[in-house]
Amino acid sequence: MAHHALEATPRPIDLPHPPGEAFAVVRACADSRITARKLADIIQHDPVLSAEMLRIVNSPFFGFGGRIKSVPHAVSLLGQRSLRNIALCVALRDMVRRDSLGGFPLEAFWQASLWRAVCARVLAEETGFPEDEAFTFGLLQDFGYLMLFWLHRERIPDAERLRELDPAHRLDEERVLFGETHDQLARRLVAAWGLPEELALPIGHHHAPTFEGLEALQAQACRIALCADWMAAVFTTAERHAALARARAVVEEHLGLTREVFDRRMEAAVAGYREAGRAMSIPTGAARVSWDEVLREANLLLAEDNLSFQEQTWRLEQALSERDRMAEELHRELSLAREVQCSLLPERDDTLGMVAGCNVSARQVSGDFYDYFLTHDGQIQFAIADVSGKGMNAALLMAKTSSLFHCLGKAITNPALLAGMLNRELVEKNIGACS
Repeated sequence: MAHHALEATPRPIDLPHPPGEAFAVVRACADSRITARKLADIIQHDPVLSAEMLRIVNSPFFGFGGRIKSVPHAVSLLGQRSLRNIALCVALRDMVRRDSLGGFPLEAFWQASLWRAVCARVLAEETGFPEDEAFTFGLLQDFGYLMLFWLHRERIPDAERLRELDPAHRLDEERVLFGETHDQLARRLVAAWGLPEELALPIGHHHAPTFEGLEALQAQACRIALCADWMAAVFTTAERHAALARARAVVEEHLGLTREVFDRRMEAAVAGYREAGRAMSIPTGAARVSWDEVLREANLLLAEDNLSFQEQTWRLEQALSERDRMAEELHRELSLAREVQCSLLPERDDTLGMVAGCNVSARQVSGDFYDYFLTHDGQIQFAIADVSGKGMNAALLMAKTSSLFHCLGKAITNPALLAGMLNRELVEKNIGACS
């Protein structure tokens, strides 16, 4: 897979470099001509490194039970590749000290990295992948995240907030804050340091949209790194129940592991976390983590979310029911108003000859009206009117006007006088004045 070139490349002075002796072991192991004796000499050249590597390989996490007494013995028993992985972990662990990145939650960063490492290791055990290699790239796959803050120290106040995000949301935030992501920076780092491809690929490409084009073992390493990232998020993010659901889906999609197998692997990761922390001298905190407790907490949060959803659904149903009830009541009242309005219109009167009328309103009630009647002197009074607007206000004004016309028109036969009287009555008590 081709490395994606970015505009800016960190210069050597921009980033710290791995400690010399530990990284010399990494470089030496990449040389096919290196002998076991020569490799042992390189390690023993630094007494502190020798003691640390012997302490690590004799820890219960590696299962040798204190049987390795010397560096040459470790080289012959573990092999160059395993020693290289241990040396690399030691080198990068000691690369950044707490006082060199003030304010950054360095201990929490390494604890999260340790979760990725043990999760990668248990996935490797389940899928037949080299376990120590998976542990190594799991521990180091987010090292680029640490280096982002090394380069942009003004962003250190954002570190706590980002630490609680799941992998996908954190990646989005990195793009916003830094203009690049930790895996993009990691690709440049591993290239500059000359790390072997079997480690460089999962460290630099575990967030790639696809692993097509890689060899089977390389793609498997990237998939394990991706799955380990989501599994670790179950223990590190604020939205634990959401991370758990996503982790199960990712592991099933990329590794084909069922939910039952996933839960067993998570339980194994929890069991190995503290031992791994002691082996790598990474504090794991005083509180013991139980997978059952994690599940209970996640299920409790899920249940609370479900209850909240059910309550919202119930409230919505109540609101819809109330809306329907009010709509039905309003429809009934409008129907009654329509009946009242129709009763104000003149009934058919055959004594008036060919005079007849019909009113079809745009709505149930309206401001359109007509009226006609026979006066005492034998005249027929007609009125056809349209109130501006529609609906209830127009209908009320229509009712008032119609009643006034019917009452006054029988006594006042002069159209001008009648119109003036109607106008004064309507202006005196304007319906709109109460609104």
